[in-house]
Formats: sequence, structure tokens, C-alpha cells
Amino acid sequence: MPVRYNILVADDIKSTAACLVEVFAENGWQTTAAYSGEEALAALSKQRFDLAVIDIKMTPMNGIELLRRIRDKDPKIPVIMMSAYHTIETAASAVALDVFDILQKPFMFRDAVAMVRRALSYGAALNGGLDLDLLVAPCKMWMGLVAESEAMRKTCHAAEQVAPTSASVLIVGEKGTGRSALARAIHASSPRSAKPLLVLDASSSQDAGAIHGRIAQVSQEERSGTVYVKELNRLGENEQRELARFLNAARSQEENGEAACPRFIGSVDASTWKYGAALIAELGAVAGHVKLDVAPLRERPTDILPLTHHLLRRLSREDSQIPMLDIEVPTILERYSWPGNVAEMEAIYRRIFETAGGAPDRISASVLPENMLREAGPIPPPKIEELKNEFLQGMKLRDFLASATKEEIQRICELVQSKGRSPITRHMARLDGQLNFPQSSTGK
Repeated sequence: MPVRYNILVADDIKSTAACLVEVFAENGWQTTAAYSGEEALAALSKQRFDLAVIDIKMTPMNGIELLRRIRDKDPKIPVIMMSAYHTIETAASAVALDVFDILQKPFMFRDAVAMVRRALSYGAALNGGLDLDLLVAPCKMWMGLVAESEAMRKTCHAAEQVAPTSASVLIVGEKGTGRSALARAIHASSPRSAKPLLVLDASSSQDAGAIHGRIAQVSQEERSGTVYVKELNRLGENEQRELARFLNAARSQEENGEAACPRFIGSVDASTWKYGAALIAELGAVAGHVKLDVAPLRERPTDILPLTHHLLRRLSREDSQIPMLDIEVPTILERYSWPGNVAEMEAIYRRIFETAGGAPDRISASVLPENMLREAGPIPPPKIEELKNEFLQGMKLRDFLASATKEEIQRICELVQSKGRSPITRHMARLDGQLNFPQSSTGK
């Protein structure tokens, strides 16, 4: 897979630099080590880097001076400072020179990787793009189903609990929400996973009116597996009654040791069916021991970007990067109502890939359907300061500022103002209302 990011690590402690190079390489990032400020500047003169991770206390050129020289060469490159300890003055200097964050030594490698992911995301956003490999991976999943939202997590948890049993399952959801995928996941995680999964569609002309007959003719092998009937509410009353009788008879045969009974899963369309209204009581009793609701995509916005990442990864070749998203695209996706749910999303991305002849480098708003753009409305470009604040939520620099006294915060503001970075003073003012300051030594 081609490398998307190049990172420069500068630390005069060679073991630290070497470890970071190895850890970052495991995450697919090309990393160059420099063991002094001078080596770092030489590397910067030869190639462009997406991120610099530098130690504050290097000699003879310290990290602050290196940061200053980096800013002269590239004002936009994100920089992470590493430090075992730092003073108010060094923190102020780092802030004034637009450091992304401070990585406190000693650190856990997972914390370093997490901070680097955020810094790379910030750098990509500055260039108008978002990398979903950095932003949303890894997301919560169950049996290949994205479950980042609370609603989907509950559904998947209930499915996981019922999968090992023989209970019949009724899946209720709008078209395109992934009802069939959920049914397949239940079968795949059940003791019957090695047996056949028979899928029938009550809404198709081929299967309509023959559901009961097809199930009644299942082989002994199929009886040990799972039967999944899509759009169960499309069956007429007589067909429902025959199906209910067959399932009851098959269950009795299994209890008597005469023959196996297939596990039954049915699905219904929530947009045209209310629970209990379209199934006769006889079928409802035997087909719906457990009811699982699959929420429409518009009600689970936190699944949108993880789903996008999952689908783009599936559509991309294994040896290729997934496309970047233009910075306004996530907002468009989240504002759209998704009447066709996940199936509509997959169709849109598949069409984009087909038009591009493979995975495009970037997905822009211009390749999205017109109705999505109309529904989203105008989207103003984000300001740089807003972008940085978004990626800095809960970071170490914020923690350091939170531990400072009011006098120390004032000192930082004075130092930063003297260096000509008045926007940072406004940022400090916003922090002032969010932080609980400890009492200063003067008690004021």
C-alpha cells in the first residue's frame, strides 16, 4: 500500500527516536529520524514532511529554536513537542509558534500514536481534506456490521445474545438499513453457521406465494440450518397460516427427536408495517420470539462516517488507499436524510468508484448527487482556529493549561502577545471560562 504520510522525528536520544520510527512504521507512516536540530533542518531541506515530532531539550539547537526555524520554512506543518518537563515560558513559546500539542515524557506509545493521528488529521484538514483512516478507525463493529451509534450497538448486542439460541427472530427496519446483513450475522455467529442459510424473498415474483412450499421441501441438511424470509409481511393470510403451521409442526418434530427444525428469521419493512398489524397472530407467535429493531440511518448520524470508511475500504483494492474526503463532504453526509439508508450510501460510493475507474484520490462535493447538495445547503469553510480546537479536544497542552494558576495563564498571555500571536490570547480567554483554576500561592 502506498505511503500517504511522512513524519520527521527529532530527538538527540537515539533510542527514543528509533522506537518512534518503528512504532510509526507499524502504523504505515514513513518516518525519518534526526538526532539533532541541524539534522532535522537538513532533512526538511530535502523533502516535505506532513508532521514533525521534536524534543524540546536538544543540544546544541533546542526544540524551540528548531520549531522557530521550521516555521520559517513551513508555517502550516503540524508540530508535536516532546518534553519531560516544560516551563511556562517554553509552553508560551511553543504556543506562540503554533505547536500542535505537547507529548509529555515518559509516554505510552499508544498515546503517541493517538496524538500523531490527530495531528495528521489536522494537517490534512488544513489542506482541505479528511482522512477517514485517521479519523474513524477502528470503529465499533459486530460481525462486519458498523455499530458506532447507541441504537446500533443495542441492536447488535441483542443479536449477539440471541444468536446462540434457537429462538425465532423478527427484524424490523426500513429498506436498506441492513436487515439481511443482520440476519446473516446472526446465522454466522450461531451454532448452525456451518449449515445452509436459505434466503427467500416474499416480495419477489419468484418466491411470492411459494414460501411455505419451498420451506416444506427443505432437505435434511437445510433443516439443520437457518431459513431467512425477507419482507415477511408481504405474505397473504393463507400463506402466513400455512407457514405458521409448518414451523409449529417442525418444532414439534424436533422436540420429539423425529427431525431437525430450521432456525427461522424474518424481516419486515418498518415504513409500511406496524408491529402486530400485518402478521396474523398465529405466525407472529411462532416467528417473532425475539424482535430486533434496526434504526434508519437518519436516526444514527454517528454511524455515517464509520459506515463511509467501511464501505470505501471495501470498495478500494487491498493495496490502495481509501479516498480522502473534501472537508465539506462529512457535513453534507450528516445533513442528508438518507431515505434509502445504507443501501443508498453504498450505491452512491459504488457509482463514484465506477465513474473514476477505481478508487479516486479524493471525493469532492461535486461528485455527490444533486439532491444531497440541495438538502445540505451552503457550508462555509471552517476557520483554521476552529479546526485546531476540534482536533485538540482533551489533549496534553490543554491539560497543562488546566493545571496552571490564573497568574501563570496571564503570564502565558503576556508572553504570547509579545510574540505577536493575539489569536492565542482569545483562545486563552475561552479556556478561562472552561477551566477550574487552582489557587495561586498568593491565595488570590
